[in-house]
Amino acid sequence: MDTPLDQLAEQFRRLPGIGIKTATRLAFHTIDMQEEDVTGFAQSLISAKRDLRFCSICGNLTETDPC
Repeated sequence: MDTPLDQLAEQFRRLPGIGIKTATRLAFHTIDMQEEDVTGFAQSLISAKRDLRFCSICGNLTETDPC
């Protein structure tokens, strides 16, 4: 069974250009962060996923379509 550290490293590894060594370093760094910083990071990821989209006219990232 994977540990929480393994699971976190695997999620980082899914990012483009991130290998297992870098993913493991990022996982350790995340664990070493203050809890409120990790929470802010997680909220930023969720917000970006929910609120950003590509403009149907110009293709730039935007919160409103069209930008």
